[in-house]
Amino acid sequence: MKKFFDSLKFRKIMNKILLMFAFYLVAAISFNCFFGQWHFRDNGQRNSFAMMYDKTAARPFVHRQFMISAARKIAKHLPQKTHIKFIDNYRNSDWNFISATYGAKIEPRFSAEYHIVYFMCIFFLMASMFIWREIGFELTGNLTAGTIMAVCFALIFPFFETVGGYFYDFGELLFFSLATLFAIRGWWIALIILSPIAESNKESFLFFIITLFPLLLAKFSLKKSLLITLSSTFLCGINYLYIKSRFADNPGLPTEFHLPAHLQMISDGWTSWSI
Repeated sequence: MKKFFDSLKFRKIMNKILLMFAFYLVAAISFNCFFGQWHFRDNGQRNSFAMMYDKTAARPFVHRQFMISAARKIAKHLPQKTHIKFIDNYRNSDWNFISATYGAKIEPRFSAEYHIVYFMCIFFLMASMFIWREIGFELTGNLTAGTIMAVCFALIFPFFETVGGYFYDFGELLFFSLATLFAIRGWWIALIILSPIAESNKESFLFFIITLFPLLLAKFSLKKSLLITLSSTFLCGINYLYIKSRFADNPGLPTEFHLPAHLQMISDGWTSWSI
């Protein structure tokens, strides 16, 4: 027994357990910063959780149904006792405090899905950290550097959400990270399969996939890199058009262009620092 505890295998197992615990702790802290600011837009006029759940949210927000659809499917397989516990937890715990404090409208009818999306966000962020660690290793050849990079970016991420935050941003983060890792390692089949799934979470993946072309070019010929990029973009486009047609009657615009506002915000930030 002593030999096992002193063995290299046991040390590797403990290292993985400790890494998982550390990443979970960082992901929970980071997500808490996000959730404390935005929750799930529960009192939003165009994109609240209730509106997303009922598919009545304005475009383009309503397009982003991946996480809620997954939560619905998971909730269908939960026993009735679990649904009751979720409802009781909402009524008798901090969830109800959140509702009262922030004017949120968290309804018991989708309390199971609300909780599932909540935990999905933490899981997606934690999973993204492991992917960033691998990306860091691929770029530097140093796992320590990759680990530090993953922790730092997870802690910084809530600052990117200070102007606006949405639960599907964590799905977007995961899919962007996966796609980047697939491109770096040349896993082009996995990248093509991932593309329409990632697009259903947020249509921004349609444009993000194009930015991976230089990474593909580092692994493949120009012709094959173009073919992979075009195939992924095509599948994303087909899925985008399908989802767009489903919600064509919802209010709002198919896309919103915020680049000028973002540039103005950055400019204002630099101005305030210079003062």
